[in-house]
Amino acid sequence: LRDAAALPVSGITALQAVRAARVTAGDSLLILGASGGVGHYLVQLAAAAGAEVTAVCSAAKADFVRSLGAVEAVPHDAGTDVLADGRTWDVVFDVMGNPPLKRLRRATPRGGRIVLIGGDNGGRVTAGFGRQLRAVLVAPFVRRRLTVVTSRERSADIAELVQHVQRGEVRPHVDR
Repeated sequence: LRDAAALPVSGITALQAVRAARVTAGDSLLILGASGGVGHYLVQLAAAAGAEVTAVCSAAKADFVRSLGAVEAVPHDAGTDVLADGRTWDVVFDVMGNPPLKRLRRATPRGGRIVLIGGDNGGRVTAGFGRQLRAVLVAPFVRRRLTVVTSRERSADIAELVQHVQRGEVRPHVDR
């Protein structure tokens, strides 16, 4: 019952983000914030779709995200900056809300996709959605697909998530 309660909001957000990014088999993905509520669903749904997932999380959670299907776990608390090493991914999901859009664009090739999930660190005027608003404004002028995801609960999405759980592709995780 506890696991079922964890499925709706975070699971639906991840499912809608994977759809918005049009994730397909063979895509390379970077997930910033991969061990959190939404992030751990993203890893599983992307892996189930056949994507190759690089997951950014704390060193303590690296084994956890690999157990969910990540091919690589990059610990952000070990001084590793995955956005600085010059690699690119077809899709970058940012659940953490910290890196500037310019850094995310550098991590995707032309035609790549960037998905922002959740708010950023604040702002008196923008109430934590400044980066998302900037993304919407710059999206028409960049050669990447910028998408902002704010989830909407739909019964069809819950039914789809339940199917993923029944097939063993997704398992909710409750930390505490």
